Amino acid sequence: MYLLYKTKDCPGGLEFKRGSQASLAGNASGIVVKYLRTVMTPKDSERFEWEIDTKKAIGALGLSGDVVVVDIKPKSDKVLLFELQRIYGVSSHEWTPIMLELRELIVDEPASKWDKSRFVIGGYGQKEIVYTFLYLRGSVRDGKPVRTWNFPRPSSTNGPLLWPDTMKYFISKLQHG
Repeated sequence: MYLLYKTKDCPGGLEFKRGSQASLAGNASGIVVKYLRTVMTPKDSERFEWEIDTKKAIGALGLSGDVVVVDIKPKSDKVLLFELQRIYGVSSHEWTPIMLELRELIVDEPASKWDKSRFVIGGYGQKEIVYTFLYLRGSVRDGKPVRTWNFPRPSSTNGPLLWPDTMKYFISKLQHG
C-alpha cells in the first residue's frame, strides 16, 4: 500500500502524518505516468531509461503530502514501513521493470507499539536504504505512455525479468546513489 504523508521536524526526530492513499501504477492516476508525462519529449521512445525523485514528483504533481510511505504489511501484527525515495525504470518491449529505492522507517516492530497515522522517527538520516524490483505493463512511444502501466496479476514469474542491458542500468544507479 502506498500512502502520502506530510513530514516535519520535531523534538524527537521527524514526524510523519498520514494523508491520502496514492498509486504508483496506472496510466490515468499513477504517480509514475503522471510525472513522466511532465518530463517526456516526443523523442522519448523504447528503450527509455528514466528516474523519478519522489519528493520532486509529489511537488510537481501538487499532491497532498511530501513523501510516499510504503506499508509492506498493512494487515500484519508487525509494522514494516519504508519511505519511497526514488523510482528507476527502463521502458522497453511494452514493459517497464522498475527499481524502488526505499529508506527504512519502521521494520518488524509490533503493531501495538505504533500508530501508522502519525509517528516520529528518530535517527532518520541513519536509516538503511534498501531496494526492490517490480514491473509495470506499459512503455513509452513518441513521448507518450502506452498500455495500462498497471502491475501484472499474480503469476509464477511476478519478479521482473532483467536482460543484461537493463540490469546494467540499475547497477549504475546503485553505484552512483
